[in-house]
Amino acid sequence: MGSSVKNIFRKLMELEFGEACYRKLTKILLTEPEEVFLSNELVGSLTIHLERKKSPELKKMYERLEQALLRAYDINRGFWPYVFFCIGALGLLPLYTSLIPATILAAGGVALCLGYRLREYLVNRNCYLDARMVLCYRIALERVLRQCREE
Repeated sequence: MGSSVKNIFRKLMELEFGEACYRKLTKILLTEPEEVFLSNELVGSLTIHLERKKSPELKKMYERLEQALLRAYDINRGFWPYVFFCIGALGLLPLYTSLIPATILAAGGVALCLGYRLREYLVNRNCYLDARMVLCYRIALERVLRQCREE
């Protein structure tokens, strides 16, 4: 499973809780009906796990969560402008160089970059289960952080 492509949310959850715990959390979500977006069982399980951590560690976890959410948003928001830029670049390449090998090489480079960005976009676009898990994680983390502030 090490070579599989993972979305931002899955990487975050595996970083914070480990791959084995990620699989357990996934099983919890898979046993719930799909129309139940927020899993109380998952929130409870994550809350118990997070209560064992110290406040500075929880704050770092919250920062990583915010970074992952922003990165997922940027991937989604920036995809189509990037595609249009690449198409424009491919259209303009023949105008800037009359050397066919250079044009082909440059077009190949643009196509590779576009392919990477497309893969990243598709992987992160189709992560419904992980998005549900991250929402539950965010709720649990905010609960535990609130408890830390009250103490």
